[in-house]
Amino acid sequence: YKELLKLVKEKQIIYIPNSIKDCDEVARKLNIESGYRVESFHSKKENREEILQNFIDNYIDIIVSTTAFGMGVDKPDIQSVIHFTPLS
Repeated sequence: YKELLKLVKEKQIIYIPNSIKDCDEVARKLNIESGYRVESFHSKKENREEILQNFIDNYIDIIVSTTAFGMGVDKPDIQSVIHFTPLS
């Protein structure tokens, strides 16, 4: 996790494969420790459209997602997509 924190920057998507729990936990930790506005995005989120719009409008800096591709995001200023698997 500390290595991920070193890579975090604005306008970024962090892909967490297969785990909604890990997705929420990484987003929570990054919100506390990174200084960026971070939100998790996955199938259980009822406000996914709002999250995406806030990301596009720059109210959210980073999305931590279980589905990095096929999110429907057309945001030309994305700096990077990180694939991260937390160690339990």
